[in-house]
Amino acid sequence: MTFAFVTTVSAATPNWNITGTWTWVQFDCPVCVTSATHNMTITAFDTTTGAFSGTGIQVNDVTNTWTVSGNVDGDNINFILTTDPSSHYDGYILNASGTIAQDGLTMDGSGADNYSRTTPWNATGVATAITVPCATIESGTITDVKGNPITLGFDKYGYNYQAHMFNGFAGNYSRPNTLVTTGDKLIMKWSDSWIANVDCDHNGKLDRGLVDGQLTDGISKGWLTNHYTGIINIDGKNQKYTDFIKMGWVGPGGDLWGQYTILQEVWNDKSLDLHGLYSMLEDHGFGLNNQWTSIP
Repeated sequence: MTFAFVTTVSAATPNWNITGTWTWVQFDCPVCVTSATHNMTITAFDTTTGAFSGTGIQVNDVTNTWTVSGNVDGDNINFILTTDPSSHYDGYILNASGTIAQDGLTMDGSGADNYSRTTPWNATGVATAITVPCATIESGTITDVKGNPITLGFDKYGYNYQAHMFNGFAGNYSRPNTLVTTGDKLIMKWSDSWIANVDCDHNGKLDRGLVDGQLTDGISKGWLTNHYTGIINIDGKNQKYTDFIKMGWVGPGGDLWGQYTILQEVWNDKSLDLHGLYSMLEDHGFGLNNQWTSIP
């Protein structure tokens, strides 16, 4: 039996709002002997795009002032620092990048200036974590693997992602260019951690591996069922067959797709002399291993 794997199928959003004043230290700058400490004040920040701007002043030389503009993308920060025309360091430009720490209290990185030098930098302050609500199917921003918007209810292939299920011809589970209109039928159902009905990482796709509302590694976890039904001709007589397969995530090394295994299969097919239970693990229930979201 061929197993059906559910198919679903940007710009990242900022994780931090860095508005406020930061103590910013630049090392090995061309106009200072060892380092220079500045107060950098971010006065404008767009929580949707991560774009920001602000001003700065050197602590021990108030005649050295500058402007800064840049972008926060996830935990990453990029910016351009330019000294003011009134500064006696007029004309100095620094292109810099770095990372914001997970506690939001520090950030550091390196930059390249117009003196053809690289310089490390760090800053201390307080960044506020940005919580962006998960996108829903109803929002119209989530697409399938063909790039089509996923909508509520069943699509033409048989997928209903809001309800965590597929119900249609088996040949349509892979979203073929030409719809299959005959043959075996397939019903698939899956847990929220296999494929959720929301997009919490805002990449335009339904989340895989969303466990208890938390993003993990983007790998489907939980469980999936395939229930095939069809007709087989035996000695000139049409006979119905059914095959119900229950699958779960078991982590790397699984014997199915590398991280999964068959928990239970019930197969009724007279042509193969199969009647009832075909295989079953000792632990085969959906509620085990935190609904198959932790390694057994």
